[in-house]
Amino acid sequence: MGRSILERIKVRDDTEHGYETTRWINPDIAPLPPNRRTWGVWAFLGFGSISNLCISAWTGAASLLSLGLTIPQTIGLMILARALICLLVIGNGWMGAEWHIGFTVSQRIILGMNGAYIGQVIRIMLSIVWYGSQAWLGGLCVSAMLSSWSYKFLTMENTLPESAHMVTRDLVGFVIFHLVSVPFLLIRVEKAKVPVIIANLIVLVTMMGITIWACTTGGTGPLFESGAKQPSTLTKEWAWVYGIIASVGNISAGILNQSDFTRFARRQGVQVPGIVFSLFIPGMIVPIFAILTASASMSIWNLEEPMWNPLTVITQWMVDDYNAKTRAGAFFCSLGFVLGQIAENILGNGYAAGMDLAGLMPTWITIRRGALLAAALSWAVQPWEFYNTASVFVSVAASFSVFMGPLTGIMMTDYFVIRRQKIEMSQLYTGSKEGAYWYAYGFNWRAFVAWVVCFVPAMPGMIAAVNPNVEINDGLYKYYLGNYIFGFLEAGTLYAVLTFTFKPKRLGLQDDFDIYGTFEDDVAIKKGIAPFERPKGVDNPIEGTPVQIDVGGPKKASKTMGNTISYEEVPVELSLGDKGKIRGLQFDDKSRRYAGVPYALPPTGEHKWRKPRPLPSIYSYRDSSGGAYDATTFNAVCPQRAFQTVKPDGGGNRYSEDCLYVNIWTPVAKEGDKNPKWPVKLWIHGGWFQMGDPSQKPGMDATELISTGKLNAIVVAIGYRLNVFGFLAGHDLLHESNGEAGGNFGLWDQRLAAEWVRDNIAHFGGDPNNITLAGRSAGAYSAEVQML
Repeated sequence: MGRSILERIKVRDDTEHGYETTRWINPDIAPLPPNRRTWGVWAFLGFGSISNLCISAWTGAASLLSLGLTIPQTIGLMILARALICLLVIGNGWMGAEWHIGFTVSQRIILGMNGAYIGQVIRIMLSIVWYGSQAWLGGLCVSAMLSSWSYKFLTMENTLPESAHMVTRDLVGFVIFHLVSVPFLLIRVEKAKVPVIIANLIVLVTMMGITIWACTTGGTGPLFESGAKQPSTLTKEWAWVYGIIASVGNISAGILNQSDFTRFARRQGVQVPGIVFSLFIPGMIVPIFAILTASASMSIWNLEEPMWNPLTVITQWMVDDYNAKTRAGAFFCSLGFVLGQIAENILGNGYAAGMDLAGLMPTWITIRRGALLAAALSWAVQPWEFYNTASVFVSVAASFSVFMGPLTGIMMTDYFVIRRQKIEMSQLYTGSKEGAYWYAYGFNWRAFVAWVVCFVPAMPGMIAAVNPNVEINDGLYKYYLGNYIFGFLEAGTLYAVLTFTFKPKRLGLQDDFDIYGTFEDDVAIKKGIAPFERPKGVDNPIEGTPVQIDVGGPKKASKTMGNTISYEEVPVELSLGDKGKIRGLQFDDKSRRYAGVPYALPPTGEHKWRKPRPLPSIYSYRDSSGGAYDATTFNAVCPQRAFQTVKPDGGGNRYSEDCLYVNIWTPVAKEGDKNPKWPVKLWIHGGWFQMGDPSQKPGMDATELISTGKLNAIVVAIGYRLNVFGFLAGHDLLHESNGEAGGNFGLWDQRLAAEWVRDNIAHFGGDPNNITLAGRSAGAYSAEVQML
């Protein structure tokens, strides 16, 4: 029963693209296939606008004006800040749009397969905190909306103790906002674009309406005339620096995980116009709306301090005159802000947390499950404390740009400078210690050194910002003021120096084969990657626990003909460890045969005139359903002249360029003998280098040699390219392969097959230290050449 429940809640495998869910991958963190990449310019315009069309963006204008700058200076500061944010957002999101992987997975490139968990946990914590914070603001919007329906709700008596730091009315709004958000959390990210665009338009109209009302009623107000007093602790120059860095720091987490969303781009580049427009237009308009409304509020209500929160303005309408007109205005404006808060919270925090939680536990968590879990956990941070008390916790969270800046600098340096925009996708989903991103024990020490060295100097300033009683020298304080840009540049530079000095393995490489079906054919070819296809055995390229299937026990299957002897056949499965399982045939409890086992990727397409490509380290032998790889029948032989197309048993040869397979015959081990260490005969068939068949039929079937002849050894026969495909040579081929090899590819096939046998024959009971290379005719000559 328990196993059944676990199987039900386990994240499904992606049978369409042929990989199994493991601790490293599930369909939500795998490279996105084309059918899930649906975002165009309008979608990115909506996505980029949500962080500007919400209450926190409106109230954020107050922090800029408090620096003591004039209105024109504040607008100039915002323009510079937006330009810098544009560069960072587009730059750090470029990898996502190019390779269609998110922040969750890209962290494995810079921090290592295990080190990535640290970056993910930080992002999860921030997402949960800000989800709670935005949900509280959304709850206040719901509370204002309900107040427009009922005066009793507006004046509801508080039944909570003072220590709760909130009132009953706001708690009701908070609960309702959470409940209303749940259905939106269930929408898949790629399908959220239309609801987001609609919500943005409604919020924009709402903000415009409040601003027009305020300016019509109270004029531009005193802020546009006198501005604010400049703090004595900052010169105007440092006020500019701090204002720009604070603007960037406010969305530093969003900059860091930008690839979580750019990976949904239909193609590279479509994200740029939408992001630029959303950052400069709504990003500039909303703060101006806020300043105009706040300034006008001082004149309308004769206030000493402006109303920076639009909900305060809405509530004041109803307090002043609770009539049909103000109630309608309050309802529609509150509803608009509710929609804005839902859009901002779901996309900016819920989905982000869901993606990182899916990366943390991909076997059990999807984006939907993670988003729901983050929403539930957001209660634990008690977001009402952020707004109703002096919260040290939220001050620390707001200062997290100290950590985000250096990490973003490392990410962009790694992608653009060090790797030159090349990634080995297959290495991002394997826990092999030989993997490109395993580094040392799964941690990239270069990135951690650069990160820590560059955020530590900003820590004293961060502590002083949280606790004003702490005094630090002026230099450290100013370093903190510019922490994001300082940390970004310093960490990127130090990381580049460390990486180029202590180069990791496989630097600058990319896959030869589109394993996950990520790219359209033309895009893959342009990248120099073989387009996605499902050659036999590549259906499940991700490592993981094999799916167990019942082959029905030892049933009589058929008879196999050698020359004159027939044998009863039964299917038998063999485990290859973390490389999967294969299913062969057993004959009369005397011998076994595993036919058509691939030892290289198909030499097809642009790889026809190239050296053979070894199987990826994450290659797994399975069938399309996740079961054992079918090695019960011989595969196609390499193209050749049809000297003999019909065999004595009535069968015929099938020809294909996809022909790099081995056929393996083994004895049956004695009961209890788990490691027989049989000697291995590696056989190369003959045929003038023009023809030949590694099945060894009809006259040299190794089944008879072992079953009847009682050969206590393994026989492995190699399939290799023949005639013009295998032994053409010339300068043109050398040039086409970039100097790799000028021909004789059949000999290279034989060499790679021998290496595969050495590395894998132990699974079949063979001794990798006792291999004899042999052949007949051209095969004998090949064996001699391989010894040179």
